[in-house]
Amino acid sequence: MPGTHQASKFDQSTRGGALKLLWFRMNLHFKRMILCLLIINLASCGGREPVDLLIVNASVYTVDGDKPWAQALAIRDGLIVAVGASDALIRDYEGEQLDLQGQMVLPGFHDSHSHLVYGGLELMRCDLSAESTVEDLLQTIAACDDALAAGEWLIAGGWDLSLFESTNPSKSLLDDINPKRRMFIRGADGHSAWASSAALDYAGIAAETPNPSDGIIERDASAEPRGVLRESAMMLVEKVLPAVTVEDRLKAARISVALAHSMGITSVIDAATTESDAKAFDALDADAALNLRLVLAMSLIAPFFDQAPLSSVKVSERYSDQNVRRSSAKIFIDGVLEGETAALLSPYLVGNHGHGMLITPASALTEQVVALDAAGVQLMFHAIGDAGVRLALDALEAAREANPAQDLRHHISHLQLVDPEDHPRFEALGVVANFQALWAFP
Repeated sequence: MPGTHQASKFDQSTRGGALKLLWFRMNLHFKRMILCLLIINLASCGGREPVDLLIVNASVYTVDGDKPWAQALAIRDGLIVAVGASDALIRDYEGEQLDLQGQMVLPGFHDSHSHLVYGGLELMRCDLSAESTVEDLLQTIAACDDALAAGEWLIAGGWDLSLFESTNPSKSLLDDINPKRRMFIRGADGHSAWASSAALDYAGIAAETPNPSDGIIERDASAEPRGVLRESAMMLVEKVLPAVTVEDRLKAARISVALAHSMGITSVIDAATTESDAKAFDALDADAALNLRLVLAMSLIAPFFDQAPLSSVKVSERYSDQNVRRSSAKIFIDGVLEGETAALLSPYLVGNHGHGMLITPASALTEQVVALDAAGVQLMFHAIGDAGVRLALDALEAAREANPAQDLRHHISHLQLVDPEDHPRFEALGVVANFQALWAFP
């Protein structure tokens, strides 16, 4: 039917024209949308992105091997959002500017072994850490004594043991300053203390007093206490000292945190934390006064700290982003070389010619280490003598054999003497060798 055929061609033509018109209109609309988006984008490019702080004209060490140095940083909401040249960042960002005039900017430092509250308390008292001669040391002690009222304890810290022969000063030096003053002066190593006669008498330490477990009372030729107490023997006097208050601990923590910040330290392992110390850190954090990331190695086996219970270790906090994490435990293996309490494979050449001391017998230590490793607790060991280091490695090897492999990265700290045969065991067992420069030389 010719009429039908013509109508069909007409319908197709009409529909084709309509589609072309619709496509044209859609295309025009689409083009307008693209144009608007381009205009908006160009307008936004004309402004600078707001940030909280622009650090410019600095020497920024990026720790990026490909681009190790930069001049400027842009910071927003506590995060670095841009690194580059000063002129480029000033062009692209706006905010408060800090011109460092060439000074260096580094990533924050990590302190792998510190005692924040302990150190803060020493700084609050009679601080002897700057004294490098016996004369200066005694003058400072005398000045601290003059500042105290009658009957008060003189509690000091930081004296350099190497100033005295055999690291063993006499109580008579303190008695000459003030025979009535009860004085208790902790050594810089934290493992020895020096006490006056009045302090020893007050604590009931006499010739007949036996050495405590894991401790030494230094004596003169007639067996009388000479004045120096080693390791757990310090606790004989510490237990009669005026109590450290909650406010004292908070103040000490604030002092140490401020000192850490002044040196660019932004994270710390607190290596032997008591429950009281942990509460002080929690209080600072809750008050937004910490601004420091802390891993607390709770003092599980620590004969001269207030020992923390196993329940104080929180394995679940290890990978959290909270500022204070109780995910580690501290274990003391031995003492220190200067007090002849570090555990040695060969005997000491001087003094009593002994081998030092082990805080925990090998079998008991291994049993505890295997159990803690199985529970996922990261361990930090204090080990200074070569026998102490070997014992720690032996215990960790037993844990590796008994338990499934875990990336716990247990630490052995100080490592003042390590037998060469034990060097490869660190890598084989995945143990971190946590050295400190203070212990660099025997």
